[in-house]
Amino acid sequence: MQVLISKVIIHVTTVSGVFGTELDFQAGLNVVKAPNTSGKSTSLQAVLYGLGLERMLGPRVETPFGHVLTEYLREFPDGASLPVLESSVEIEIKNNKMETLAIHRIVKGDNDTRLVRARIRDADGSDSRRDFFLHDPGSAQREDGFHNFLARFLGWDLPDVSTFD
Repeated sequence: MQVLISKVIIHVTTVSGVFGTELDFQAGLNVVKAPNTSGKSTSLQAVLYGLGLERMLGPRVETPFGHVLTEYLREFPDGASLPVLESSVEIEIKNNKMETLAIHRIVKGDNDTRLVRARIRDADGSDSRRDFFLHDPGSAQREDGFHNFLARFLGWDLPDVSTFD
């Protein structure tokens, strides 16, 4: 099964305005090259966070981002710190059926960070929207669990995992 991460979007709202980036990727190997402190690691972390996989980095990781999406950012390296009011990430993935899934998650804001907002575009171009949950019991098994939906979207059969009491 081929999976293509086609887009990563990062939005940050501060008292001075909206900041962020949009990265478009092509099928195959994509190389991201930029100077230090340009957002390469933040963009990779946005992919993990968008897929609900931030706990791969540690069992208690709520968000994998440093201060730039949670506390403050600087428009210029030596500039003033601008407090982050809201931030979010969106990633777009495509499966081998030519369906597109746009995943939107809040990093900082009023909504619960366990909420995943999804826009699904079928191969025929019709759109639907749906909300899912993450990091609660059943998110990999229940109909409204994001990882359950993601596995089906990608065409993966997840193995049953034994539990230990």
